[in-house]
Amino acid sequence: MASLATLPTDILEQVAIIASSQSLVDLLHLMLTCRSVHDQLSIAYNPHVYASISRQIFDVPFLHQGVPPDSAIAAELIQRLRLFRRIRRGDLSVQALPEALWTAYGLVLEGGSLNASHLAAAGFPAFIEEVLRTYSARTDDRNQREARMACRNLATWLLALTITRDDIVRMSEEAREELLGILRPLAVDKDEISSKSVKHVFDSTRAETSFSHVAFYSQLQIPRPECPPVSSAAITLCFALRQTNVPRCALDLPADRAAAIATQQSGPTVEDYNAMASYRTPLFAETLPSTCSVQRAEGTAAGATASHTRGFQQHHDPCLTRLHVPYTQPPSVYSYIQNNLQGLWEGALLISPLILPDTIERSPSSRSDATSPDFISHHPMQCSLSVRLCYSPTLPVTWGHMSDEDPFKWDVAHQTLCAGAYNGSDSRQKIAHKSESPSQFNTWRHPDQALDCLIIGQTTEEHADAWGAYNFYGRVKRDGKIVMRREPVLGAILFVLKNSWDTAFDSRIFEGYLHYGNSWVGTWRSCIAPGSPAFKGIFSMRKRENPASQK
Repeated sequence: MASLATLPTDILEQVAIIASSQSLVDLLHLMLTCRSVHDQLSIAYNPHVYASISRQIFDVPFLHQGVPPDSAIAAELIQRLRLFRRIRRGDLSVQALPEALWTAYGLVLEGGSLNASHLAAAGFPAFIEEVLRTYSARTDDRNQREARMACRNLATWLLALTITRDDIVRMSEEAREELLGILRPLAVDKDEISSKSVKHVFDSTRAETSFSHVAFYSQLQIPRPECPPVSSAAITLCFALRQTNVPRCALDLPADRAAAIATQQSGPTVEDYNAMASYRTPLFAETLPSTCSVQRAEGTAAGATASHTRGFQQHHDPCLTRLHVPYTQPPSVYSYIQNNLQGLWEGALLISPLILPDTIERSPSSRSDATSPDFISHHPMQCSLSVRLCYSPTLPVTWGHMSDEDPFKWDVAHQTLCAGAYNGSDSRQKIAHKSESPSQFNTWRHPDQALDCLIIGQTTEEHADAWGAYNFYGRVKRDGKIVMRREPVLGAILFVLKNSWDTAFDSRIFEGYLHYGNSWVGTWRSCIAPGSPAFKGIFSMRKRENPASQK
């Protein structure tokens, strides 16, 4: 024992790191040899050892030299070990549950194969599913309901961020239907309690006994972080759970476009239906590098650096980045949109059962039932988008003609936006400059300096031949929410009515968020007159990696 106590500190640290490489229990045994060794290897006296251990176990983001510092990494290690203990015990009690879920949230968003493997080994997928089921049960106590809703929303996001196709395939049909029953109300309807109300629960004195402070790499998160819009996570899961066994087209249609032209038929072909059936909504777990690729990359110096810049830096999603590391800058919304939203997007939309407005007025509580009916129809969606930022001194057209909160009241046409100028009463009102030339000067300006962000797009000829042609225009708000209006192109109404496959000849509004760079999900609604059926639903789109086939 005396030989261990007399070892130089740097050698003792290396012994501790090597001892913990197999199991942290070995480190505990080492610390229990004598008081001197225990004191030298305590986390308060020697956080460097625990920071080194954490870098071996987890994919710790290495943003700058010394950021986060070793003391912060050591503190985060303790929180993560407590999280894994809770998962293995299956502890679903509300005591400190939000803190544990936020620790898991930060661990998941950092990405990397090490983090994913530890979560899987601890049984996190089954644990978070059980949290979602438990905290989705309704309760009559309003205070308790708000607290449970906060846990439910965060659990929904954690499930959406960690679930894989293999996990879904392994689920029984009954388990999938149970999850869909929980998720559908979250996907279509707004939460009955706003995020401010949920945040009030955490800040109120009556909840202090159940909810402790949230810390990330020892940085106290003040104000307490709010969960991203739960509808995005619910929509992603609804699409993914429904895409396990999608039937192929069995209709008597032309095989492809060439056969349709030869027989003088319009509308979708078997090839078009099969392409729609093959669509898969993007999952966050799909964006993470595989274990083999990470191990090969980390064999090089560049790969070692890259292994610590995944996660938050890789996806740079402002909507998901709710935990902040000291000395780092939060991501820029407009930079993120400019870098990721431009391009060709393809996906699908689902239509909810028709609900008459007078029915909603008679039974407002029906919007918040624990379950809701399944979607009744599935249709393809596509748009090729460009992003335009408006900088001073040019006034954005949105200020005068797209400022109304209801996009159906926007009084500017798609053709006007594409032309690049608005011929309104105020000659200073010009459309936003294209993103490649952000100002009238030949100097680059940061997207955060833009006054507004517009999006303009249309369907391709390939999609128009099958499903009809549409124009799109809208704007991106400062919080990252994308609001887009879809209008049928002249002649598309007759095309749709002739083929009678959709009710898409009306104007529709799409509202949603762009997540982890390649998943655009949200809700849509149609313009309705009083007393008319309220068409609405959800949509999911992914970016085509190689738009070379665009016509």
